[in-house]
Amino acid sequence: MAERKRAKLSEQTSDRMYEMIVEEARYAPGSKLPNENELSKALEVSRTTLREAISFLVAQGVLEIRRGKGTFVAEELPAAGMDLSSLTGLRARERARDLFEMRLIFEPATVALACQRASMEELQQIQKKAERMEQILDAKSGEDAGKLLQEWGYPQLDPRRPEAMDAALSAVREATLADLAEGTPDARYIDLFKVKYDYHNVKALLKAEAVGTAPDRMLMDMGRVSTAELAEAVRSRELDGLPETLAAAVVEAREVLDTTRDPQLSDIVLDRWCYRDMAALAEETGSAFLRGYVAVQVDAVNLRTAVRTLRMGKGADFLLGALLEGGDLAPDAVAKAASSGAAGLRELYGATRFRDAAEAGAEALKGGPLTAFEKLCDDAVSGYLSAAQFVPFGEAPLIGYLAARETEYTNLRILLLGRGARR
Repeated sequence: MAERKRAKLSEQTSDRMYEMIVEEARYAPGSKLPNENELSKALEVSRTTLREAISFLVAQGVLEIRRGKGTFVAEELPAAGMDLSSLTGLRARERARDLFEMRLIFEPATVALACQRASMEELQQIQKKAERMEQILDAKSGEDAGKLLQEWGYPQLDPRRPEAMDAALSAVREATLADLAEGTPDARYIDLFKVKYDYHNVKALLKAEAVGTAPDRMLMDMGRVSTAELAEAVRSRELDGLPETLAAAVVEAREVLDTTRDPQLSDIVLDRWCYRDMAALAEETGSAFLRGYVAVQVDAVNLRTAVRTLRMGKGADFLLGALLEGGDLAPDAVAKAASSGAAGLRELYGATRFRDAAEAGAEALKGGPLTAFEKLCDDAVSGYLSAAQFVPFGEAPLIGYLAARETEYTNLRILLLGRGARR
């Protein structure tokens, strides 16, 4: 009982620290946090609880621990309510467990006929893999989890070396995409899952350019455009070799950053272009399921943005400027609902798949952590994807599987890096 209570308090503490750093801007990017004694007194928690909260924020990329120097705010922070990675406020174990459950839905859907013909020995192997997933979640240390993952087919992952771990996960991801690309009828199904990394990298490059630092540590070579090619294009401002939409996004985001010196506004511009790019790709494929997947993601982002904007006390103009187009609910409708606070959100989302998430968001407006709200937003997206299990052929199982694997790589990084931070 005491352990569960402490875990809940550490979650609340990490959420509060996130708000202080990202939303309230109490600590600038790159700045050092106060020592543990000062922070624990300010947050009214024990040093043990504080350390657990810090470990989670390290795994999220919000904080960095520099051995012998202290805890620092990351140079590049996610924009409040607009983080494309959807890591904010999530608990690694919960998200990882949800993800593995999703895989149990999607993987059988894509190989249904093969499973029908499988031998008893093959079926036993499938069962062993499912059991191994649980073992990974219950592993006592990062080393134990790494060994289990190796048995499962992953390369060696060392949570103590984030750069090596990221490289290994990226390699596995690329191999998966390459294998799927050989059999997919439309390469754009694969490309859609690479788009967000292009825009993430542009964010890192433009911010690094603005402050005169090297962005290498923040770049993720998992997009349509290699990080080297993208970095050179942004540096030289010769954008003709980039996808047209991405090039236009770079131009507008740089102009906004140069004019306002506000990286949050620049990030909002890039997020808008990102989802516009994804929507266009989905439309080109002619896949109604893929179009719906992009739309439900937009709806999730907009609901998160509305709740966080209200919690920060920012006005309607800011909210309307931050909301994305392309969801089932128009930005004007979301902004109007938000102007009425919790009651407005409940009414607007009451008849949608985000009903429970909106209810949790309305409760979060009273204060307290955003954990439940964030998880329910993701559950709504997962609920849409779960329809793929009823479609044995076509692109739906492929899209569901790709989405689940993307989440898997993200959660493995959170889980392993979080363990490493506690060493």
